[in-house]
Order: sequence, then C-alpha cells, then structure tokens
Amino acid sequence: MKKTVLAVTAVLSLGLLAACGADDKPASPKSDTNKSQDTPKDDKKPAGNALDAPYKWEDGFVATLTGFERKKSSDTASPGNTDYVEFTIQVENGTGKDVELTLFSIACKTGTDGKASEEIFDEGVGAQLTGTVQAGKKATGKFGCAMPTSDKTLQVEISPNYGDDITKLPKTAVLSGDVK
Repeated sequence: MKKTVLAVTAVLSLGLLAACGADDKPASPKSDTNKSQDTPKDDKKPAGNALDAPYKWEDGFVATLTGFERKKSSDTASPGNTDYVEFTIQVENGTGKDVELTLFSIACKTGTDGKASEEIFDEGVGAQLTGTVQAGKKATGKFGCAMPTSDKTLQVEISPNYGDDITKLPKTAVLSGDVK
C-alpha cells in the first residue's frame, strides 16, 4: 500500500514538473493581445496632469486645484506646528447623476524625491469634500499637505472613489508642479 501511494505521488510530481517546464518559444502575439485586453493599461496607471490645470475624468467629473499658499499649522492641528501648503479643490459633477463624496480622498508627495506627506487637519482645512454633489453642481473644500519650505515640488493624488461598482471606480488623478 505504501509503495503504491509513493509511486502515485512520484508520477504526479513528475507530471506537474513536466507541465511547469520552461517553453523555449516566446509568447505568441495572440496571447499578449488577450492579456492586455484583460488588464487595460489605463486601469492600472494613474493619470498625470499639471498641478494648476483642471483634471477631467472620462465620465465628466472635474477637479481643479487653486489658491496654493504656504502656511504653518496651529499647535492644535494634526500635525501641529508644521509647514504646509494649503490649496482649494473644487469638483464639478458633469456625470449626469449625483455623486457621493464620502470616500473622496487625496494623498500628497513633496520634493523631487516624492516623499509621502501628511494631510493637514486644522481650523478650516482638511477633509472638506463630503456629502453628495448633485449632477451639474460644484463642491469646494480647503486642503493642506505638510511641505517643508525647502521643497518646491508638490504632487497631489485625487481619488474620487464614487460609483456603484467597486471594480470600476474612477482612476486616481495625479497632478504635480512647483509651489512658490
């Protein structure tokens, strides 16, 4: 009995190894085409845009960043007593349907090496785009990202995160440029 089990295990192992063997032929163009159709490049790659230019998603949702101003957060802010850049984000809903902003988020990176930056939460600044923006309407909020005075480059990533199907959320917009 043990010999039979051992023999069957050996045959199965050899079969698996043979099936996993390397193929000397390069992949056919047909298989590459099918693979790219299954995972479109646009879904994986963030979209790029200038920091001060409106970004428009394919469905008509638009985000515009304006009013960049360097400040220092208060001692009661999170994080407190930190140099940061404050800016306004205005979204315009051109999708033709109401958009829920509950999961709207931003992320920032600063400097030429793209250091991750904390979002600033202070009086009148941070996490202000919430609720619903109706079709054809706008919503505006002030945001801030920690940014040392020595850094000039700011990258803001905007993830609107709306929709009924979590697998088809709008892609993240990446806006970058220099701040005075």
